[in-house]
Formats: sequence, C-alpha cells, structure tokens
Amino acid sequence: MNDFLTSSEFYQEVITKLPSWVRAFFPGENMLEVFLYNAAQAILLFIVAWSVVTYLERRHLKAIGAQEKNLSDIHLNTLRKSHEQTSDGVMVAGSVVIAHDFVRSFLIFWRKLFGGNISYYDRLVIKGRRVAVVRMKEEANLRGMSKVVGVRFTTTALTNRKRVKGVEIVAYGTAVK
Repeated sequence: MNDFLTSSEFYQEVITKLPSWVRAFFPGENMLEVFLYNAAQAILLFIVAWSVVTYLERRHLKAIGAQEKNLSDIHLNTLRKSHEQTSDGVMVAGSVVIAHDFVRSFLIFWRKLFGGNISYYDRLVIKGRRVAVVRMKEEANLRGMSKVVGVRFTTTALTNRKRVKGVEIVAYGTAVK
C-alpha cells in the first residue's frame, strides 16, 4: 500500500493516459502529493466559505437589529386580550422561510453523526422568529397600529427524505391602536 502512494512510476503511467485537462487537477510526483494538494484545496475552500457565510450572517443580524430598533414603539404581548381600551383590531402576520447554507448543513451532518446539541438549528429558529416578528410589526405599522396582542408562532419544517431543508416561521396576532 505504501508503494502505491509513493511510487512515481505507477502514478506517471496512469496519469499519462488521462486527457491534459484532467492532468491539471493532479499535480505532483505521486499519489500522496496529489492527495495532500487536493486536501489542502478542500480545506482552504471550506475556510473561505465559512468566512463568507459568517460575515453575511453577522451583516444580516445587524440589519435585523436595526429594523427591530426602528419598530420598538410597537409593543407585543402574548395575552389573548388587551387590558386597555382598544379599537379597530386587525389580524397581522409576518412570515419567513429560512434555511441553512451548505457550510452549516455540512457541519450539522457531522454533529448529527456524533450526537449532541445542534446549536445551528437553535440559531436558525431564533433568527427566523426575529425576522417574522419584524415583518409582523411592519404590517402593524403600515396599518397605523401601536401594539399587537395575542402574538403566536407557528413553525413548519420543509423536509426532503427526512432531511430538514428549511423552516417556515409565521408570527401572527391582533394589531390594535
């Protein structure tokens, strides 16, 4: 087995039979060098993808925070009825379909393989709820309402062959003046 990985004669014999465009993917003198070169590329690609995904997620969370701050004058509660005198109640809802990127899906696969809490799902649901609430508050604001009572959430997992592909989260309630 060791000879297979380090033998340059066998490698050169096999590689010369391949088209030139395929040979570009296999630089090196033996199979071990090819393996290490390709592994290094895969690791570098994963690090770049992780960095980009993390940057985009942080930027999105910052934008959600700004929207929440702009809509902070619209109050929410989970009571079925408002204890204050209200008028003109109207149902408002905000929904979002949210999914993981490929990088986090890969990490979730490994986490499920070894077991334990999958914190990526926690963050997905928390972010989805925040976006759904912001959209519900935006609708209430467009209708000129100052509070939303009876706020409830529903969640639906969008699956494909027992794998969660995304989550739909709906926040709804009764907007009142």
